[in-house]
Amino acid sequence: MSAKVKDSVPKYGIFGPTRQLKHGIDMSKLSHADGAEMEFYTEELTDNFGGLLVGDAYFDTPDMMKCSSVFEDLASDNDSDDSSLPTFERLRLKMNDVTPCGSVRKIILSEGVECIVPAGSKVALHYHGFLEDMSEPFDSSYLQGKPVHITLGHGDVIPGLDLAVATMRKREKSRFMIEPGYAYGALGCAPRIPPNAQVLFEVELLNFSEPSVLEECVNEEESSSRPTFSKVVIAAKAERMEGNELFNQGSYLKAQRKFMRCINVLESVHLKNDDEEKEMFRVVEKAYQNMSLCALKLGNYGKALDAARRVLENSPDNAKALYVAGKSLRHMGNFGMARRYMLRARQVQPGSGDVRKELKLIDSTEETARKAEINMCRNMFRG
Repeated sequence: MSAKVKDSVPKYGIFGPTRQLKHGIDMSKLSHADGAEMEFYTEELTDNFGGLLVGDAYFDTPDMMKCSSVFEDLASDNDSDDSSLPTFERLRLKMNDVTPCGSVRKIILSEGVECIVPAGSKVALHYHGFLEDMSEPFDSSYLQGKPVHITLGHGDVIPGLDLAVATMRKREKSRFMIEPGYAYGALGCAPRIPPNAQVLFEVELLNFSEPSVLEECVNEEESSSRPTFSKVVIAAKAERMEGNELFNQGSYLKAQRKFMRCINVLESVHLKNDDEEKEMFRVVEKAYQNMSLCALKLGNYGKALDAARRVLENSPDNAKALYVAGKSLRHMGNFGMARRYMLRARQVQPGSGDVRKELKLIDSTEETARKAEINMCRNMFRG
């Protein structure tokens, strides 16, 4: 990679993009500017950047035992034939290039399974981050006790780590040596990372989920190139099918989210003519119907009723929507409206056993509620 391309690599903080300063800042001007009141507390910082913070180590001593094996592996390289070389240089010689210019290098510690993580995937990983000759990692998800979740290619981490993870497989554990241009750059990231620092990451890829077709369409919608209506419909249908599979597996909340995403994208799509509008309503209606069933299973009867009514706006004789609306209203205690919806469902599907059963439940539940109300009133007057 040419120097020009390398210099164009964006500079990042530990997580997320930052802007690199081109000129120094005069603190006295900032603190005494008109209309501004600023204070800077610097007593705990040392003059020597390499000293980091004065006082205790960043991680507690018991926590450091969790990465003792990493330190042992790094120390074992001191016994190699190249012991005269710095530790990172010895490790680097054993690694393979990830980038053409060699700014990111890799060695696999434990092989993974399945395919290499696809671009744009959502990834769960654990990591240790090391500077050369430090007695502890400068950052570690292991020591913080929870994995990190990122989306590849979205700038969630430094560029070198993003490129590194993109070469891994599920359950793989690898080490990566990353040059400053792909890490924290000429400024570093105070107070933990000094300027122009080469960093070593040990990464374990726990799991990943591939980006859905619908997410790709959403990304295109947000960019200058608007996706075609037919492409959005195909993606929305695929999302709805994923929701159907989740529903059949009993994952009603996840299925409901799939249907909601399908609806949100289609209802915001740009329509050119009546045919596209009819197709949009047709797909959205099915998604609302499926979402009403999810809400019913989850006991969210208000949401189930709302979704069923959205279906009935365009399809007043939809038997499933009438059934869901009636059943939801029974659970909400509105027996009169519940009976109207269910009687309408019986007119549309006179042979439905589910509808007959629900009508009996409406009658029995209403009678039980009526008796309970009478007893409550009697007890009140007895007192």
